Formats: sequence, structure tokens, C-alpha cells
Amino acid sequence: MPHLTPNNRPIPTNPFSLQPTAPSLQDSLRSPLRSPATLSNKNHTVQLSQAPQGGAVENISFTDWNLWDDIGSVWNQATNVIAKWSAHTFAPSQPTIQVKRSQPSWAQQQYSRVSNLLANFSQETQKTWSSFSHQSSQFFNTAIDEAIALKDKAVENVKGFFNHIYQFSQGTAKEKQANCGPASAFIIGKNFGLSMPSLSSIRASVGAPRGNGSGAFAITTGQLGRAVTKQAEKEGRNIRFSEDNLGTNVDSTLRKMREELAKGKQLVLLTSNIASGSRGHYVVINKVNDDGSIEVSDPQSQNGAGRTHSRRELEQALKKRTNTYGLANTLISFEEIK
Repeated sequence: MPHLTPNNRPIPTNPFSLQPTAPSLQDSLRSPLRSPATLSNKNHTVQLSQAPQGGAVENISFTDWNLWDDIGSVWNQATNVIAKWSAHTFAPSQPTIQVKRSQPSWAQQQYSRVSNLLANFSQETQKTWSSFSHQSSQFFNTAIDEAIALKDKAVENVKGFFNHIYQFSQGTAKEKQANCGPASAFIIGKNFGLSMPSLSSIRASVGAPRGNGSGAFAITTGQLGRAVTKQAEKEGRNIRFSEDNLGTNVDSTLRKMREELAKGKQLVLLTSNIASGSRGHYVVINKVNDDGSIEVSDPQSQNGAGRTHSRRELEQALKKRTNTYGLANTLISFEEIK
């Protein structure tokens, strides 16, 4: 029997609650659950129903003590529900007394709002970061491209510096005055990675004048070309050269140079000396700029590896060699055959 409060005292007018203490599972199984699960007495009914998981027997209220005879059976019914509910771990089919689900507390509601705000913030942050990463990648790639271009230019400048040779640094007095040809052959060979010999040895390799004898000591365009190809043959490389008459038209000359450089060829130009106006001078063409100026390696200067001549200067040299001296302007192109 349950513990009733109060005991052996006058029955008060206010209702009292039955506060059951669940018996053991073994005790509860001795009294099987009645069917149907509806307990009634006079004006008071306890309805047991099939309900979803959850729910519990909290209290059973009585206002009329003449229900005493049925209290025992009500207690048995309730304790059996508790026992089965406990034994089957909240099984959905278990009959329980339906208890209305409580509303979320203010703190729980605020927590949900904050959680939603944080979720939205996280999504927006991811979008922003994705956009930033994309823009950063583009900026980084642009910076890398510019750095590579600067590196390539630096390599070319350094290579030009080390490949450059000053025509007056070697040979006899007569050879030095006309060493722009052998020096240009030396620079071209170095640009191809060949182990070029001294300027005097270059002269000897193609039968050009040596020493301090009389006559012209300048080498021909053919001798300059063969000086490079013969050294390449010694090193097991196949380099060929060709010659083109440029005339005096500066635009066609610049166009021809651009086309040959675009094919990866090395170029030597023979025209009137731009600086002194002499009848002939060899320079190595490194680059043709958009404005028509040319960047050259000029052997007549110690720091001539990065010399620039304007389009007008080139045009004047082309015309002077032909119109004043009656000689052809020649472009010598070198290409390695692999």
C-alpha cells in the first residue's frame, strides 16, 4: 500500500496528493497490468494511453477519501506502468501517462538565437574568405608572373654581362681596331653556351688577318658566321647561320629582326657605326622594343652589353652605310639545329 499523508487524522477539505515510491521490478511483475488501462471511480478517472517516448507518473490527486477502496488497485496499475517503462527503456509502445511537454526556457531560446546567429556568421565568413582567397590567389599569381619576368630579364642581363667582351681587350693594335667582328662571334657563341676561344684564335680559325700587317683587318660576315659554327662542331653542336640584305628601310629591318628573334635565333647586325659614323660596325641584337629602339651588345664599349639605340639612330646608320659608302646592311642569323 502507498504511503498516505496525513495518517489517522481528520480528513481535510483541501485535496491531497499520492506520492508513490516505485517498487522493485520483481514486485511489480507479480500484479499484471489490467486491460483496458482505464481506472475510474465516481468523479475521478486516470487515463493510461499509448504515447511516444517520455512521460512519467508525477502525482495522482484525490479530493474524496471514500475512494480508499480503489487506491490499492490504482497504485498497482501505476507501479506496473513504471516497471515496464523502466524495463523496456522508453520503448515507443509502452503505455504511459501523457505529460505535456514544457516550453523552452528563456535561456534556451536565447541560446538557440545565438546559435543561429553564429551559424549565419560562419557561413558569411566562409563566403568572404573564399572570395578573399580567390582574389589573393589572382594577386599572388600576378606577382609571381611579374617576379618571373624580372628574373628572366635579370638572367639575360647577367648573361649578357658575362658573355660580353670588349673588342679592345685582346689582340694587336691593328686587330683591336677591327675586333668588333670576332667579338660579336664570341658573344653569339657564348649565348649558345659554347666555350669560345680568344679573339685572336677566332681570327685564326677562319683565316682572318692577324698581327700588325697592312690592309684591312675587319672580318667578313661569312667569316664571322663560320667562327661560331666551327666552334659548335668541335663541341658536337649543330649551329647554322644565314645572311640577309636589309636595305635602308628601317621598318622592314625592324620587322625582320622581330621575326627572327621570335624564332629563337641569335642576330648580328652589320651597318654603319651609329656612334662614330664609320663605314662598318658589328653589333649583337638582343631585343627590338615596341617604340622601334633596339637593345644591343656593342663590343666597342666595355659596358656595351645593355646599350640602346633609337629607331632614328638605326635609320640614319642604315642609310649612311648604303648612301654614303655604297655598302649593304646585313643581318646574320644563327640557329641551332637539334
